[in-house]
Amino acid sequence: MADYYVYAYIDPRNDEPFYIGAGHGKRAKCHLTACKCEPHAGYNRFFYRKLRKLLKSGVNPAIRFIAKNLTQGEAFKIWEPFFICALGRRDIKTGRLCNHTDGGEGVNNLSPEVRARMSSAKRKYYEDPEANACKSTPEARARMSAAAKERCADPKVRARMSAAAKERCADPKVRACLATASKEYWADPEARARQSIAAKERCVDPEVKARMSTGQKKRYEDPEARERQSAIQRGRHRPPQKGRRFKGVSRDRGKYKAVISTDRKRKHLGTCDTAEEAAKLYNDAVDLYWGGDGWKNPV
Repeated sequence: MADYYVYAYIDPRNDEPFYIGAGHGKRAKCHLTACKCEPHAGYNRFFYRKLRKLLKSGVNPAIRFIAKNLTQGEAFKIWEPFFICALGRRDIKTGRLCNHTDGGEGVNNLSPEVRARMSSAKRKYYEDPEANACKSTPEARARMSAAAKERCADPKVRARMSAAAKERCADPKVRACLATASKEYWADPEARARQSIAAKERCVDPEVKARMSTGQKKRYEDPEARERQSAIQRGRHRPPQKGRRFKGVSRDRGKYKAVISTDRKRKHLGTCDTAEEAAKLYNDAVDLYWGGDGWKNPV
């Protein structure tokens, strides 16, 4: 989507730019709010110190859009670095800009050094009991929830989030990292217990139950969704293939292995000396994964 831009903060007293940035939406104006907050991960102290001095003296900086209708790559990788290089940085004595990098990072292309600084700052912030207490109050949670709902109510925001998520998940390395993190999380009994308690609490709320019911009805109104569910049910209740004694049982190097398919994945249940033992393993898996709603081998 070509809705990105490059902007400059201008000091109206001498009409000189002192910061170059890139983004979309309200990114250009968010610094005016951020400079009033406590330092956090990725905080450009040099730039915000300059911004606070201007505001304290009663001078409002001018924001000029020097390039518009750009893609994310054009904004972050071409035009932002170009203007920073052309105007020069104050910290390395090549110009007057308060930028502390040559640009090009953006939110999806951060350099390892910037990521390390942000990670370190964020850890220190969340290790502070006062900061955590501030964010855990009901009022703070309500404000964050309302802000998130307001953002997600915008179709453009949802489209950008969806496109960004699809782009990230298309990378095999990202998928592998997500899978590893998810397995580690669900391997923790305490995490599973917390999720179970949270789910039970949510389902007691009449509003949550009503939303879940509405969502289920909408899904089953879709002919494709009904057909998919019907295919799953047919597969569960289908008897063994012709010529096989038991469902989910096959020979494996002189023994018998039991396998069940659930959530579009084949799960290996174990290897036994006899076909009857493997068939019992499959029956137990039907109870475990499908709540007994499926074909069971007669053993």
